[in-house]
Amino acid sequence: MITVTPAARSRLSEALDNIEEPTPDEACFRIVRGEEDQLTLAVGVPNDDDITIDEADKTVLALAPNVAEACADRTLDVEENGPEGQAVLTLR
Repeated sequence: MITVTPAARSRLSEALDNIEEPTPDEACFRIVRGEEDQLTLAVGVPNDDDITIDEADKTVLALAPNVAEACADRTLDVEENGPEGQAVLTLR
């Protein structure tokens, strides 16, 4: 099972609150397979069979079962001093 640090949960929650375009009330981030099968974040809504991660009683992250399997034993965290001094989520 993926581990999501408290700092990463907090950053995901903040980012959801700051999305400017209209999103559904149940919107969350999803870890999905992107180009060349790399894992990436996208905004979506949780599906019934997803594994979800909550912060302050709201879902901030959802993973489909096959993606959750690919993330087993990995940790999603925040690197505070990423490129250009911005915080960056890391999956290790």
